[in-house]
Amino acid sequence: MFASRKILSLPIFSLQEGRRVGHVRSLIVNAKTQSIAALVVDPQGFFQDQRIIPFNRIASIGEDAITVSTSSQAEKTANLPNIIDLIKEKISIVGLRAVTDKGKALGLIDEYFVDPETGSIVELEVSSGRIEGFFSGRVRIHIENIITLGKDAVVIRHEGLDTLVTNKGLNDNAREIWQATSNKASLLKKRLNQFTPLRKLRNLHRKKTELDPTDALPPNEEPTDTPHRK
Repeated sequence: MFASRKILSLPIFSLQEGRRVGHVRSLIVNAKTQSIAALVVDPQGFFQDQRIIPFNRIASIGEDAITVSTSSQAEKTANLPNIIDLIKEKISIVGLRAVTDKGKALGLIDEYFVDPETGSIVELEVSSGRIEGFFSGRVRIHIENIITLGKDAVVIRHEGLDTLVTNKGLNDNAREIWQATSNKASLLKKRLNQFTPLRKLRNLHRKKTELDPTDALPPNEEPTDTPHRK
């Protein structure tokens, strides 16, 4: 699974010629199939004009590069009418608003993740706009919970929100601090509870002493009157 930004940074090489075709300039999304339909090749690469590589012509997507069988796999846009229709739709997932089918706004799509074998979009990452650092404010939404990838918004199943809550909130550093603080608080509470019965017993004894001073004397010892000076 690759982040879309990761794919955008990769160069493209042809296997037979061993030449650099270019690098990925942008991704063309097919909203109906919820997948990447093609790659737009940067014109500063092997070709002088912009070319398109349909996703089904890609040999592989690796950590450091994308490969195609030959440089001819990258064609002019005019030769790919189906891709032209998708380009006209202008679907750009990053930056879209995320809303549920019940009308709840979740934030903005900050990233999406693609299966490098099929081109299918696997997950979307939503940013709620909270302060970065302590609160991460980011959640991953599986494609099964996506109803629509649209031009202006991504519609998410409201019923799927229950699975998002566990992933939302504190980032890793903040979570470690929170857990450490909670553990210390629990330990302190436990220690205080151990002293509570003894404290109650002392308070009870103090009250009884105020009511009857003889209770504070050792056993078999009677109070004596203090002699008066003449």
